[in-house]
Amino acid sequence: MMFSTVFFVISCIYALFMLYIALGCILTKNPKTTNMQPISVIIAAKNEAQNIPTLLTSLLQLDYPRELYEIIIVDDGSDDDTWALLEQYSSHIRCFHFVNTDSRLIGKKAAINFGIMQAQHDVLAFTDADCCPPSTWLRSINDHMGMDIDYMLGYSLVTWDHQAQSHHKNFERSIYYALATAGMFWKKPITSSACNMVYRKSVFMKSQGFSGIGHIRSGDDDLLLMKMMPHIRKARFCFDPQMCLSTLEADSADKRHSAGIRRASKFRYFTLWLQISAGFVFTYLVLSYIVLFISMLNGIQDIYLWSFSVKTASEILMLITFQMRVKQANLLLLYPIELFYYPLRFIYFALRGTMGNYSWK
Repeated sequence: MMFSTVFFVISCIYALFMLYIALGCILTKNPKTTNMQPISVIIAAKNEAQNIPTLLTSLLQLDYPRELYEIIIVDDGSDDDTWALLEQYSSHIRCFHFVNTDSRLIGKKAAINFGIMQAQHDVLAFTDADCCPPSTWLRSINDHMGMDIDYMLGYSLVTWDHQAQSHHKNFERSIYYALATAGMFWKKPITSSACNMVYRKSVFMKSQGFSGIGHIRSGDDDLLLMKMMPHIRKARFCFDPQMCLSTLEADSADKRHSAGIRRASKFRYFTLWLQISAGFVFTYLVLSYIVLFISMLNGIQDIYLWSFSVKTASEILMLITFQMRVKQANLLLLYPIELFYYPLRFIYFALRGTMGNYSWK
């Protein structure tokens, strides 16, 4: 009886956290600005020869005054044809063949930092080489990057040959984007995504850039946001579909597995409140499976039924609040499957991430 009561109380606390996320999504507003701001687009590319042509084709079709933006692509030590392809477009973009000599910065952060130092404008827009921004991308960024906003994220949809897997990945990503939206609104960063990210160079410099986190292989998005937040006036998620871009999913199971481990491996560097929150969610999800197993053996008690009802209702509210705003409400149809599948993935990668040992470019 004591355990069931405790589980019900924990379920209610979990539901309050879901409501906290949903409220952040509801209260996030995207007012438009009439100012035309110059923008520097920065992309770090390593061994992306197969994606560069598609990326550059989309970038060269951007509907924004050409004198108001620059495209900077940093070849981060590729050993394929990435640099040769970039040179073919050197009259349209600023491309750099980068060799890292700074031991304080490792991995992608070194290339990104180099690109930022080359940028001529204060507004910096980032995406990845395996992404495809729409022609409206920069115009939407400008419309919603008000003069008092220092950090902004846009949505991205995974495209994949396997349609069912694409839906699954987009459902999962909608959860992380909802967390990011609420975290930015409440100024308590939870996560971020570098594939569609905008911030001001002046704030990056004021925060001393990647100093202090440059030795970590990952985290050029979420860890940087946590570091920058004390200097940020406003951070917002942009729900405008014209800022949404498409991104390719990794083409092998090993790469997708390593990506999941890499994301979870940053837990030790999170802020204390986020470590506590993530630890609480992890513990609750493990308890949920234990309770589910007990109920399958002995029959479900009313208090467990109420606990799962509270959990389910709060999760659906959080999901539909975000998914409707990004015009992806159809993803909610996957909830009955993801109800069991997603927590297993979360638990697995949380455990696996603490061990590290992942491969990356």
